[in-house]
Amino acid sequence: MDERAAPAFLTSDARRARYTWTSWAEIATFLAEHRSGTIAVHDTPWPYAVGMSFVFDGAAFHLRFSRTGKLATALRADPHCTITVYEVFGIDEDPAHDTRSVRYRSIVARCEAEVRDHDIGEGRTIAAVTARVISMSAKERRSA
Repeated sequence: MDERAAPAFLTSDARRARYTWTSWAEIATFLAEHRSGTIAVHDTPWPYAVGMSFVFDGAAFHLRFSRTGKLATALRADPHCTITVYEVFGIDEDPAHDTRSVRYRSIVARCEAEVRDHDIGEGRTIAAVTARVISMSAKERRSA
């Protein structure tokens, strides 16, 4: 577990304060154990969001994808992006009220991305992206 102090970019702006997840050691472990999430970028007229894999180094997400695709093109035009990583670990059912509540952990990171071309050999190049975290919020909902 990462016992360092929480970084300055970790905020507590969850919509419901009781779900705010503040343990940096747990959050860092969660991000080390999870290698996929969603990245959303600016597009017209709606945001463009796509699943991706990543490595998190404690301050930035590192991603790779097509250098000529929509994601790389959008990030070159506007480097601001949002990365979401979540895990559902249970469902609470309330038959009396015909409702379900999901138990989950989630991270929402607002980032600024730098896109570089990366030669992977045999004349092939991909986009290597470093998405530096500007702000991050974390939520944990353990029960209804």
